[in-house]
Amino acid sequence: MRPNPLHALLSALGLSSGVKLRGKRARGSVGASHDPDRRLSVELGPDGSAEGDVARTSAALACLLLLHTPLQDPRVLRARAWLREHQQDALASLALGLYDRAEAGLTLTPDASWLPLGVRGPEGRLLHQLMSGARPDTPG
Repeated sequence: MRPNPLHALLSALGLSSGVKLRGKRARGSVGASHDPDRRLSVELGPDGSAEGDVARTSAALACLLLLHTPLQDPRVLRARAWLREHQQDALASLALGLYDRAEAGLTLTPDASWLPLGVRGPEGRLLHQLMSGARPDTPG
């Protein structure tokens, strides 16, 4: 089994994510569909957040951008607006920076700087799957 890059990074920094990346998921949760775009639609609420969680919302926005979701898509716009209200948070700032790069027409290439976005929730797991090139819903 391949080590999880997030755990490796956090371990190298002497930190613990405290996150269980595998396990049972509730019916209807992000893991319930093989379509990552649909999975994100389920998790993002009408206010644009993933249950009011900055980390999860930041990861969701990064996923939408990696999936080449149009920048004018309502989910992208709502998540961006919600994160702007929380831009003092480092994860929100990171995700908004990715949006700005996409808006400027720059190619988004995931690297180690993206790893903090995947620390929590199903959106974080999906982001790691997309970053690794693994098919979502398969062990990475």
